Amino acid sequence: MSGVTIRNLGKAFPKEDGTMTQALEGVNLDIRDEEFICLVGPSGCGKTTLLRIIAGLETA
Repeated sequence: MSGVTIRNLGKAFPKEDGTMTQALEGVNLDIRDEEFICLVGPSGCGKTTLLRIIAGLETA
């Protein structure tokens, strides 16, 4: 099987006060070749962060 498989993905970003903002936590995803998916959610829920990680533009 090719495609994209994600298991227990998490990503946090540091804030100016030294604390962390959790953008993604415990994400599991299987996308098969030639499968069409859609990411839906409110602003700030981590959609773009997830896509950037899949594309290799951001580290997990």
